[in-house]
Amino acid sequence: MDIVLIAPRHQGVETLPYRPQQRALFPPLSLLTVAALTPPGHRVSLIDEGVEPIPEDLEADLVGITATTAAAPRAYEISDRLRAKGIPTVIGGIHASTLPDEAAKHADAVVIGEAEGLWPQVVKDASLGQLRKQYQSDQLPSLEALPPPRRDLINPRKYILPNTLQTTRGCPFACEYCSVTVFFGNTYRMRPVPEILAEVKAMPRGPLLLVDDNIMGRPSYARELFAVLRETGRRWIGQASMTMMKTPELIKEAARAGCVALFVGLETLSQRNLEAMGKSINVATRYRELVNCLHDAGIGIVGSFMFGLDDD
Repeated sequence: MDIVLIAPRHQGVETLPYRPQQRALFPPLSLLTVAALTPPGHRVSLIDEGVEPIPEDLEADLVGITATTAAAPRAYEISDRLRAKGIPTVIGGIHASTLPDEAAKHADAVVIGEAEGLWPQVVKDASLGQLRKQYQSDQLPSLEALPPPRRDLINPRKYILPNTLQTTRGCPFACEYCSVTVFFGNTYRMRPVPEILAEVKAMPRGPLLLVDDNIMGRPSYARELFAVLRETGRRWIGQASMTMMKTPELIKEAARAGCVALFVGLETLSQRNLEAMGKSINVATRYRELVNCLHDAGIGIVGSFMFGLDDD
């Protein structure tokens, strides 16, 4: 089959005219992974609508679409248009997994949860013309022996940070607003560090973007990972939670391993807001201490905040 994977743009559907960006921040790692999971014998291509338009005359035997909530309206629009042409579509990703019945109104099949263990069956069923309405696994997939993402399907020059990497999935915390534990589970799954090293060595030169939701969520694993990253000599950006204040020496190890910035969910300056949303790991009065600790180690902090909470 000819299989096309599409990452829809986030721009509103009514906003015209639409022009792709010359360079986006980073490529859709999820679709690069799906491409790698596709069984041999099929031709796979990828369209990231953030940097390139979808051809009006697109033809395919199967189209897979991923979407965040922000991109869901556009994903549905694309899927509806392709189905009207007789092209079977499959929708997955975090939004469809959360609202599969909504997504099912716009696609021939919905993949709920992670693609490992599901996508090969989707491809097999599609090749036989026997797509099911929903595909869902009853267990979280192992992160061992994963095929490397198909980075050959993108043009790295179209991205500011083309080298994206995932080393862990899941989060043990249960913040009320967050979709991570719903999608990836409230456990912490880790990839074997030697496999990560092999993947990094095969990447083009340049900095890394680690998309893990909490790079220091398991300190013993983080130490092993940082030791390997230090060997590569790469600079990298990641995400972490305020729990890193419990192991300040790990922050220094991250800096020595090449970390130059961390995205941290500070969420709000109000402790009452934090308590209401179940963010028990954050203490607002320690934010200044956290920032100083990161700055002293030479790490920049990208703070994430929400506005409009009850105590604002």
